[in-house]
Amino acid sequence: SGFDEALQVHQATGVPGNFHLSGPLQSSAEWSARNGDPVDFNAWLAAGVGAGWAGMITSAYGQHIMPFVQNAMNDWSVEVQAQMTNTRYGYVPRVAWVPERVWLNTSGYPSSGVSDWIGDNWQGHGVDAVILDDDVHLAGHDNHQIHFLAANGLRLVPRDRSFTGNILGGNGQASLDILTSLAGSGVGEYRIAVLAEDWE
Repeated sequence: SGFDEALQVHQATGVPGNFHLSGPLQSSAEWSARNGDPVDFNAWLAAGVGAGWAGMITSAYGQHIMPFVQNAMNDWSVEVQAQMTNTRYGYVPRVAWVPERVWLNTSGYPSSGVSDWIGDNWQGHGVDAVILDDDVHLAGHDNHQIHFLAANGLRLVPRDRSFTGNILGGNGQASLDILTSLAGSGVGEYRIAVLAEDWE
């Protein structure tokens, strides 16, 4: 039902998970730990990285609406978030969770007011791939395959909305059916089902 329970499951089972804690939440967790909170999320995640059950992903600091901000601000925010994650958890993040619904461009929806194409704000800061909603940003593409952005080769990892919804909704059989179908598809070994969710 929350972030602590998710960490407990991964820690107890040793099944790796990839986690994102935004820059402001990292700072808040540090403040809380220094002021008596018995749960130190930063230390817990760092211990998980050391033990191998936690990987870290990055994003843009503050998770602002990137396309409507100048390129320099987007570059700064991606750099700062990646540095914070590396410094605090001892993990160099190579994948980013793009703030939801903000993968916009002048040829997509909505285009009015878009001032920056954010596809070029990641690789310069060590980020090789971004996770995007399959039905919103990768409609018409295979959502069980990693795609590449033609402009610069940035990897686009689709979040499987059905798979995620089944897991979160407690429908294990439907999730297993998706995996079984992928395994028996005959397409080959390069298939992926990404579960990604946030707690706002």
